[in-house]
Amino acid sequence: MATISKHYNEASSGSESDDDSDDESVQGEMIDAGNAPNLKEKDKIPSSDRNDLKGDGDGDSGDSDSDSDSNNSDDSENEEEDLPPSNNNNDDDSDISDVDDDDSDNDEDLPLHERLRRQDNDFSRIRKSRERKAQALEVASERLAKFKQAQKKKYNKKRKTMVGDDDDDDIETQQSNNSKTKNTTTNTTTSKKKKKSKHKPTEVSSKRADFFGRGAPRLNESGVGVDIGAHRYKPQDPRASNLSGHFDEDNFQHNYAFLEEMRNKEIGQVRKRISAHKATGNKGNRLRRKLQINPGDGTQTSTLEDDEIRLKFLTETRADLDRRKIEREAKRSVSQKIRSDVESGKSGVYHLKRKERYRLELEAKLEVIQKRGGDRAVEKILEKKRQKNKTRDAARFAR
Repeated sequence: MATISKHYNEASSGSESDDDSDDESVQGEMIDAGNAPNLKEKDKIPSSDRNDLKGDGDGDSGDSDSDSDSNNSDDSENEEEDLPPSNNNNDDDSDISDVDDDDSDNDEDLPLHERLRRQDNDFSRIRKSRERKAQALEVASERLAKFKQAQKKKYNKKRKTMVGDDDDDDIETQQSNNSKTKNTTTNTTTSKKKKKSKHKPTEVSSKRADFFGRGAPRLNESGVGVDIGAHRYKPQDPRASNLSGHFDEDNFQHNYAFLEEMRNKEIGQVRKRISAHKATGNKGNRLRRKLQINPGDGTQTSTLEDDEIRLKFLTETRADLDRRKIEREAKRSVSQKIRSDVESGKSGVYHLKRKERYRLELEAKLEVIQKRGGDRAVEKILEKKRQKNKTRDAARFAR
């Protein structure tokens, strides 16, 4: 606009003979400026200003009002150009004002489209500098984050050396919890294996460090590694465990029948040792040497008391197993009788009372004993039962 006003002043102040040539040159420059391809929309000369300038060039050069108005406008524009740039906080505005001042001082003689092209170049340079600043800021922020992370690791390491194992466990659990919360957002599909049925046994890996009770207590797990109350770890044979299925004692005794043979054989050996201990004279010495109870070097493999305790334990175990076997046979015979009565149509399905079932089982038990030991064994059991009832009645009447 400053150049346009300059040309306009020259055209208005010139001689009348030069009016036509000056007007044509001014109009040509303005038309070129308006049609410049590199100009932005805000920098193009409005069509109204072009018409006014054309009208002024074609009009009478002696018009004093138009000359005075144009001179006043030119003076105001020149004053605005001479004003120093305002001190704003924005660096970009200051850069733009500096570019405008340089162009106005050094490139006043260049055409308008050339000056605007240079101004666009200055703007692109400013934009590139801003992009470089933004990239530098990103790099600085990344370095700052890495530095903070390194400082945090160094602090945790220093704290581990100063604090005990308990604090170490707390820090590790916090870090593991943080990692778990991060992983849950990304890996939602990974979850713990659940049992297919609540009645199935819990599977525990033997590769765990706390498989045999080592490690911290875990009350809500399968009992492995817990030493508190009912959760205490109890090692047991899975073949006789309820978690492995129903225990059938008849099947068990049938599969491990060789144990009964070994037990009977051991009972015979212990009885021989006891008789050798009790024997005296040369016969006793000969028996003890034969059974290697008292070798010639003066050592003794077993004593009489040890052999008697062992014999008592073995005989009681065998008697208990026999008693349980008789009870199982009696219960089986009662249930078979009830089933046969129902199948034959003698009676419908019925459930015995406890007293009636006990009577039937006792009769079946005596029958089994009679098959094994005869009437003498049955009479012996009945005599023991009578004696027991007699002592119980005597104690009751004594009150």
